[in-house]
Amino acid sequence: MDSGIDDTKASSDRGPEEDARRVEAGAFFAGVSRADSEAARVGRPTSGEESERGVWVDIRRLLRVKAGMNVLDIGCGCGFTARRWIALATSGDVKVTLLDIPEVISRLRTEIDPEDLTPHATLVEGFFPAPRLVETLGRSSGFAAIVVYSLLHYTDRPGALIEAAVDLLAPGGRLLVGDIPNLDRKGRFLASAAGRAFEAAYRGVPLEEVPCYATPGEFVDEALKGGAAPLMDDLICGWVMDYRRRGYDAFVLEQPPQLPFCHTREDLLIRRPRA
Repeated sequence: MDSGIDDTKASSDRGPEEDARRVEAGAFFAGVSRADSEAARVGRPTSGEESERGVWVDIRRLLRVKAGMNVLDIGCGCGFTARRWIALATSGDVKVTLLDIPEVISRLRTEIDPEDLTPHATLVEGFFPAPRLVETLGRSSGFAAIVVYSLLHYTDRPGALIEAAVDLLAPGGRLLVGDIPNLDRKGRFLASAAGRAFEAAYRGVPLEEVPCYATPGEFVDEALKGGAAPLMDDLICGWVMDYRRRGYDAFVLEQPPQLPFCHTREDLLIRRPRA
């Protein structure tokens, strides 16, 4: 299927509403896009190179990627996953549209052979869900699979981002909103002895240097005061119920243990009703 998008700069119009968190994230990823480490380029620890392969396997599994699919990756990054999408598209198995900010797409272009971009792989610059960008993407006949991975906490309007992505799905299409840092879930983990021990090992510090939270809510309050995105149980489960009431299938999924933040993050999967 033709995505209807030329391999050129799509609109980066930010729309009428300013999103301070997104602006800050854009500046951050513009900087890390220059890093040598593929993990660092997508905002993860440089020690997690191997885990990037696990992320790729899990994305394909949850989206049930198969030959003939039209796929959109929103916030694709310029690391391992983006290059694997392009390799898959080059083989002719799928048609892929990769979307990210200009600096990230520019770095990605330096990593790949220009001949790999047509006819099955397209790179698009833009800030999703800017209205003109969504309109451009919507000219396709719909995407069978869309992934928004480790991105939701970089916007002040996560619900609007999800809704715009859902609107781009073809009938029966699947949207994976992956790697959501649910503050309530992380609070439950860090309030446990096992969670504190894991955090100490992960950070490479003595156990006594890891804060001791009597309740999950203590961590949540501290994280919110520090500026963390307010992604919590009520909001995430509310999305599930809202989309189910509208006829979609929607699920909150536990991440497999090989992923870098499996103890504190989770995935949201939404499937559009079939025609």
